Amino acid sequence: MIKKTLLGTSTLLSVLALTACVSSSIEKTHSTSVSKHSVQSSTSGIKVTKSETDQREYEYIQLDNQLKIMLVSDPTLERSAVALAVGVGSYHENDGFWGMAHYLEHMLFLGTEKFPVPGEYSKFISKNGGSSNAYTDMEHTNYMSAVKDNAYEELLARFSDYFKKPLLLPEYADKERNAVHSEWSMKGVSDGVILGELNGLSLNPKHPVSRFTWGNLDTLTDQSGKTLHQALTEFYEQHYSANRMTASLVSPRSISELKQLAKQYFGDIPDKNLPSPKITIPALTEKESGKIVRYQPQKDVKWLQMRFTIDNNIGEYKSKPNEYLSYLINSQMPGTLSATLREQGLVESIGSYDDPAAFMSQGEFVIYAYLTDSGVKQQGKIIASVMQYLDLIKQQGIEKKYYQEIKQSLANSFRFQEKYNEYSYASNIAAQLLFYPPESALSHAYEYTQFDAAAIQQVLSQLSLDNVRLFYIDQSQPVDTPMTYFKGQYSIDDITPQMKENWKKSASNINLKLPSYNRLMPENFELVDKKYIEKPQRVYQNNSTEVYLGHSEYFDKPKGLLKVELNSGLAYQSVANQLSQLVLQQAITTELTGISAEASAAGMSLSIGTGSGISLYSNGFSDRQFELLLEVLSKIKTFKLTESEFQVALSTVKSNLENLKKDTLLSQTFSQYRELLNKNVFASDTLLENISSIKPQQVDRLLNALLKEARVKVFAFGNYQSDELTQFTKNLESILPSDRQVKDYFKTDYVQLDANDSYHLNLDAPQNDTALVDSYWQPHTWQNDAAGRVLRSAISRDMFEQLRTQEQLGYSVGFYSSRYDQQISYAWYIQTPVKGPKAVMARIKAFQQQQNAVIQQMTLSEFEVHRESVLVKLTAKPKNISEEAAYLLTDWSLENDNFDSKQALIDAVKSLKLSDIQQLYSKIINRQNMGHLLVQIRGANFKATEFTLPKNSLQIKSVVQFKNKN
Repeated sequence: MIKKTLLGTSTLLSVLALTACVSSSIEKTHSTSVSKHSVQSSTSGIKVTKSETDQREYEYIQLDNQLKIMLVSDPTLERSAVALAVGVGSYHENDGFWGMAHYLEHMLFLGTEKFPVPGEYSKFISKNGGSSNAYTDMEHTNYMSAVKDNAYEELLARFSDYFKKPLLLPEYADKERNAVHSEWSMKGVSDGVILGELNGLSLNPKHPVSRFTWGNLDTLTDQSGKTLHQALTEFYEQHYSANRMTASLVSPRSISELKQLAKQYFGDIPDKNLPSPKITIPALTEKESGKIVRYQPQKDVKWLQMRFTIDNNIGEYKSKPNEYLSYLINSQMPGTLSATLREQGLVESIGSYDDPAAFMSQGEFVIYAYLTDSGVKQQGKIIASVMQYLDLIKQQGIEKKYYQEIKQSLANSFRFQEKYNEYSYASNIAAQLLFYPPESALSHAYEYTQFDAAAIQQVLSQLSLDNVRLFYIDQSQPVDTPMTYFKGQYSIDDITPQMKENWKKSASNINLKLPSYNRLMPENFELVDKKYIEKPQRVYQNNSTEVYLGHSEYFDKPKGLLKVELNSGLAYQSVANQLSQLVLQQAITTELTGISAEASAAGMSLSIGTGSGISLYSNGFSDRQFELLLEVLSKIKTFKLTESEFQVALSTVKSNLENLKKDTLLSQTFSQYRELLNKNVFASDTLLENISSIKPQQVDRLLNALLKEARVKVFAFGNYQSDELTQFTKNLESILPSDRQVKDYFKTDYVQLDANDSYHLNLDAPQNDTALVDSYWQPHTWQNDAAGRVLRSAISRDMFEQLRTQEQLGYSVGFYSSRYDQQISYAWYIQTPVKGPKAVMARIKAFQQQQNAVIQQMTLSEFEVHRESVLVKLTAKPKNISEEAAYLLTDWSLENDNFDSKQALIDAVKSLKLSDIQQLYSKIINRQNMGHLLVQIRGANFKATEFTLPKNSLQIKSVVQFKNKN
């Protein structure tokens, strides 16, 4: 996997999206949460800063071979993880063999002298309830794996050996270059990927950012008198050395045991004492500055990017000048840049982000805008407004009160930081050790100990039109230069003095303000008494409202998740209603941008959905959540669309529907698949045919009717008291219309595929590849669900090894099971650049028969390994409140007030027998008493090939008829 995307190289510093601020006229008088850090000493003398609520133990060590390791002991874990990052990436490739760093990432795990069998590692991971992955970035490569703890030592033995004596087998050289090519082919239609490459093409051609970094069959080939395999081994020998590596071990084991394991398995990784790779070539010179880069996107998107190259200031993480500026630029409060341009109908939103070491020699600061149709025609006015806002910050915006609020927000977040899975945590720590001192590896994104006005001014001085590359990204742009490795065209023009003058004049009537104080910053961090730990309980009910409250068994934090559903099926009664619903959601989301950003800065998420009525969801600090959602509902009740707001929302909905056909083929296949199964929704083609008939009055009528008939459902999980939740609900009810006529609870209705049903949908697409989803259906029982999960464990790695690694059919291939209300499906999927639908289905069928022998001859001990791997994941303690509440929230949405689905699934897995999965697999591949649905998409390269025609299957020619019949 490679990580060069829309935003250029991936950001090293992962900070909160801080988007609210302080008023210039209001003194900070509210109570605060004191920033408290816990410092943990290491035997190395390094003191690792961690959150005061983090109960894990940490120790940083450096082995004799100079490999740096962070040890993390967490007794609550069931799995153990390891990650290793190497300080070499796409920037360090040799001339001609573009994509070599990415290619090595693919080749590395195909056997070592001690563990020589390719594919054995992935099988080991699968059998032990594990996960494994890797990614290549511009300046580093990161490898990570996790397994249940009793297999940890074997994992470390296998994992570490790849950095000692990997085989890098010549016989796999061609296969893996095909895998890299498939990944490029699959993801290369994405505008984000293309723009990542275009960012490099518009910079200094002498800097490695300008190169093609993905790799494909054209670049990964024998050349210049050197074989690809020779180049591969040379790259490994030249760059992979212990002194360029950082690692992390995350486990329930003690620090002393982890230290011993680290020395045992990582201490003999060769240390070549290589110098740290440096890049001194500037990414931007005067020749590339002051340009307009025009790009016609693959999808109908309207974006503006102002990309400024800045001095590399990654070392200034304690004074955070970049983040300070982003805080002010990202604000959506009244009078600010984004709010003002949104009110004028020019943008949907404006934001910014930075990568302080994007090019190693320099960093990058990016201001971006999502444009309306009107904004596309007035990009100069938007640019001039941005520059005016930056001038306002220079003159009035560099003040300690903003620093104090940012510092407070970061301190709150760090103090009450939530865990995430050990696999990702190990990966993140290993990467951070490459770029930050070990004492700040956990805390650098939250440390804000210095207010440095000079550093902020230094960054501001570089945000000028003389130092910018403006990216105009929309379908109207004139382009004249095709990209070599992507289906994209661009052109580059100079920014002239006359343009600057015209832009400035166009924005002369724009009046901007700095942000005001964030009203939603939490003040109360007290914990409530827990009463409903065993399962959520109904705490309030009447004939139109129902409220459930649950408390966490595992976490004592002043946080929670709160969901309000105004349930209604009104949107699905007609095409016009569904379109009105889509426009309503887009318009409301835009309307609530300001309060959503304010909540985000205060540590609360906010999302609005209109699937089954209107749903409001917030996750984070519980102190102000009731206040937040009541204000949001009040805004929704009084919301009236203006003509200009309607046109903006309608245009966005239309673009979104059209863009569905421009996704990757596998994404399109799954979209078609889900659309077929949901009986309530109308086909996207039908919606597009009717979208021009929608009027703003229809949207207003839908909203009013929905509020009058909606049934109120509330689910709260976390730091809430029942009496306060009840009062919140009563306040919520008082906002709704007094003359409500509540309807019955609406649930999504799915197509029922009976045992003798078989259907297939054939589609053509302009993209190059082939993609399909082949699914088999039966009634849902917990035993059927359990069998599908264990079967997935027994199939997936073998399928990946055979079809992806050995046969190189495609980058994305797999098997999974999924519940749809009272049914369960078992499905095979693939996207391939090498075969048409009929040929690729023949290969899947051949694998199914080959795997049948494996399944039918499986021993009891092998079965128990797979069953245990499923149980490990199901019974693992949740890492955070959201994870703990996930199954409960699903039960709530399905009106299962026993809240027992997870336990029922666990019990079913425990009682599962080997014969159950053998019988299920036989039923699937022989289609015995199972429904069947195949969706296949044929790309342009396979136009002359045949679709697969399943035996006794009906072709779906009308989606409406298919849904009505089932």
